[in-house]
Amino acid sequence: MDETRSLALRYVLCFGLPVFLFYLAYTLRSRVQPNWVANTFAPLAVFAVLWWEDRYRAGIRTGLRLLRWGVGVGLPLVVLLHETNLILKLTGHSLPMVIEPLVRVRGYREAAAVVRTERDKLLKEDRPVMVVADHYGWAGELSFYMDGPGPVVAKTPTVTVLESERPINQIWFWPEYRYSGRPGLTVLYVHPEGRTGLGASWATRFESVTDLGVRDVEVRGRVFHRLHLYACRNQR
Repeated sequence: MDETRSLALRYVLCFGLPVFLFYLAYTLRSRVQPNWVANTFAPLAVFAVLWWEDRYRAGIRTGLRLLRWGVGVGLPLVVLLHETNLILKLTGHSLPMVIEPLVRVRGYREAAAVVRTERDKLLKEDRPVMVVADHYGWAGELSFYMDGPGPVVAKTPTVTVLESERPINQIWFWPEYRYSGRPGLTVLYVHPEGRTGLGASWATRFESVTDLGVRDVEVRGRVFHRLHLYACRNQR
């Protein structure tokens, strides 16, 4: 291996390996999200290609055999995992929702339509309405899909996340996303069934709190999400 090739290998390795090792070690202390190491995938992939290319030029065919196995086994799995409805077509049975890999990426447009319908009902009461989700992920998805396609920039956001005393997400730093301190506001509180409900303090903050029940969010006839909604009227 010449000096230029060796330098290129070390260069791309330094872009990915330190971050990957840092979060690998961090798993001993706390939970790590998969996307935190996303920036390591490209440089480590380039490193793997360069490294196995050098092995191939040296007459070692292990990398080629691994590539064939990877494509042969991985490609069908990738196709099925990106379109799980193919499993229904092939077998006549859908995957149980507990192992459905697309639960976290499907159904948000349909969920936003459900929430928008309830919000529009509350808007007819001639009071400002703000949708509050229990998690920043849901707040982001609902904000994106609630008011139609395309980027929407509003002076006063209509969707936000449950407030906290300390910063646990980036929304905490933007005062326009806060619903507290706005007398007369109606809050439509949304959370997936089985997760964080309303705290006892909400009953004293609003003139009335109405449990709107649980709504099923279906995608092609399958329930992907179940949302519990509350109408909290006239904030004091």
